[in-house]
Amino acid sequence: PKCAFRATTHVSMRDEAASSSGPLAGCGSLAAIAEGVELQHLLPQLAGETLHSLWALQRPALLSHLRSIGVERLTERQKLATAVVKARAACTAAPQPPPPATPPAAVPPPQPPPPPPPPSPPPAAQPPTAAQPPPDSPSDDQLAALLSSLSLDVGCALRGASFADLAALQRPELLAALKERGIARLSDRQKLASAIAKAARTAASVSTSSSALAASSASASASASASAVASFSPTGIMPSRPPRLDPDPLPAPGRAAFERRRRVPPLPKYRRLTSAELARTAPLNLPGDWHGLPLPNSLAELATPRFGAAWLTRAFRAAGSIGPDNAVEEITAFEPLELQGLDAQGGAGEKALLRVRYARQEPGRRLHTDLFVKCPWEYTRFAYQRSLISVQLGDGDGMELSVYQFLEGSLPLRIPQLYFADLSRESSFYLLVTECVPYAPRGRTEDGYLLDWRRFGVGEVLPKSGKYQDDRIVDAHLYYYALFRAMARVAAADKRGCFDHHLGRQGDGGPPARSAMGQPLPADTRARRAALVSRNSQMFGSLKEFVLEYAPGLFGGEIADAAYLDRLKGEYVEMAPYFTAAMHALAAHPELHVLSHVNLQIDNAWFWRSADADGAGEAVLECGLLDWYNASRVPAVSVFMGCLSGIEPEVLAAHEEGLMRCFADEYFKYGGPQVDPNLLRLQFRLAFCAGFAGNLQYIEAEVLKEMPSKEEWRSVRDRWDPRVMGRWNVRCRTVAFLQLIRAHEALGMHSFFMEWVRQNPAVCRSPRV
Repeated sequence: PKCAFRATTHVSMRDEAASSSGPLAGCGSLAAIAEGVELQHLLPQLAGETLHSLWALQRPALLSHLRSIGVERLTERQKLATAVVKARAACTAAPQPPPPATPPAAVPPPQPPPPPPPPSPPPAAQPPTAAQPPPDSPSDDQLAALLSSLSLDVGCALRGASFADLAALQRPELLAALKERGIARLSDRQKLASAIAKAARTAASVSTSSSALAASSASASASASASAVASFSPTGIMPSRPPRLDPDPLPAPGRAAFERRRRVPPLPKYRRLTSAELARTAPLNLPGDWHGLPLPNSLAELATPRFGAAWLTRAFRAAGSIGPDNAVEEITAFEPLELQGLDAQGGAGEKALLRVRYARQEPGRRLHTDLFVKCPWEYTRFAYQRSLISVQLGDGDGMELSVYQFLEGSLPLRIPQLYFADLSRESSFYLLVTECVPYAPRGRTEDGYLLDWRRFGVGEVLPKSGKYQDDRIVDAHLYYYALFRAMARVAAADKRGCFDHHLGRQGDGGPPARSAMGQPLPADTRARRAALVSRNSQMFGSLKEFVLEYAPGLFGGEIADAAYLDRLKGEYVEMAPYFTAAMHALAAHPELHVLSHVNLQIDNAWFWRSADADGAGEAVLECGLLDWYNASRVPAVSVFMGCLSGIEPEVLAAHEEGLMRCFADEYFKYGGPQVDPNLLRLQFRLAFCAGFAGNLQYIEAEVLKEMPSKEEWRSVRDRWDPRVMGRWNVRCRTVAFLQLIRAHEALGMHSFFMEWVRQNPAVCRSPRV
């Protein structure tokens, strides 16, 4: 079938030797398991598999792998996967030989145990004559009180349960535990789980002695009566306890492929090229700095006879992706992806799909025939885009290629398997070749597609999500919970030192203060404050002109109002002097300075259903990550807006607190320090306000260059007009403006920010110089 912007799951399936040694030795055979569930007819497809290789996979990856080896029926894949998981559980529960001294490569070595937790606050005083609970009530007084306040008649199911034990569970685990205890109704389980979580957070906040905002901003004072900010009660690092590592952590994706790859040194130091240098080198085939092969100067040249299959053979051999006796015999399909239109596939560079034929498949390797290719914009045709992305914004391309080249075997999640990556510092041209993700068919945008995860089975890859098209997604919030879990897992892995071999070790004193784009933060001076006021006044003046003179139909009557836009401008001019202080407050938390994907919007990931809805809470979907442009160590919260810029404002308002709690829980669960989700929420709002005006520079730079006609703009009535949605930069910029304005109002950003300023005079006072 035609490869419609797809790739396969990125887990090497057959690289583990079929050995009977190790801690799981003697636990039966895969053939016996298949026969036990009456699936012996699948033994030919399973001939090259071992229990050890399948046990290393989580259920979504296992289901996808079974499909890739020819198990076509979903019911059979699910039945076999369940049997494998049960066999592993039964085997690991039995006495086994001692585990090896060195942990498997897929699981990072555990950190030394943190200091013991402080003593818990004493329980609330009970009446001295308190009677024993009735037979239909739990014996735990706190649980009994919760049930009474909620009017839930489920006391029998919780008899013998402990509030502390239930509160220690993550929400999906808690919902599953409540179901196992016999609470049949999902609404009752959800209601009780929410009450337990709320009670646990309240108890934690009572036990915290430090002032919330003093800890989050190092401020000397805070006003206890300021409810807009004080309600968040951020406390920085919370009392530590041993992290609850996932009992079945994601295997390190591509570990075997990574270990086979040729070792290369870091790229030469980045140098900012001039326009003259870009023009001079544009037609040249300069060698890459990693492998020394001459690179094509455009995407189209890759498919010409001068390069083609013979060049791919040299490239894949040089990278270690295929053996020295293997070859790419033919490019059987070459399909450039749309760069404009309703179904455009991104704006970071030119992209295409390749289908290739190898001389042979290699034992122990998974060689994908459907591949994805990416390179920068061709300078002779797209000079502005090439200069902006490859030069003006820094070394984003080099950072993306380095993630694939150096971190593929260390990341705690799935990324597309790398086949070739190289870059020439002399020209800034690069070429990236990876596997291609097998998105399910979605349908064309003009046909009004609707993405509904409920139509897909567990482990099935969902259709690709369009950028700034969230209103075409059922339960879009589930996608963002998956993205926040992914960001947290990467952050925790960095704190555990998993990436130090490439990024270097973070010092104990914390890293230097940096922005979301990895640039050093400037000092907070009087001159900078004046410049920020001037810039915000200018940017919001441009926004007013654009909304009223060009696009009143796009923004609607509530926004396309001169009085409202003047008020919005006044609010940001009032906040502007304190934006540098806000960004320094974000950078003041080294526990949150981590490797981050800086543009993790919904179209820069692929998603699959990881669990049944019942009992999974917000963990229904999992994801793998794409497009690592400019990935670097920055304050984690500073990049949240790069993820949330396309979310519908009402969805953000409903799930802002939940998303911050999701990140904090997953960060701690995977071995990072325990942080207060309220601190994350505070920092997210500060970063939102400080970064708003930066988006407005693209009105002149991109939007009006691509669509300059005022008459054409004034006939636009909504964002789904093909003239907006069909022009990539127009879509991404104008819909972002609309969502930012709506989120500013929905979350009360101005009043919140100014309350933070008033409560933090030490941080926000006027600088001396």
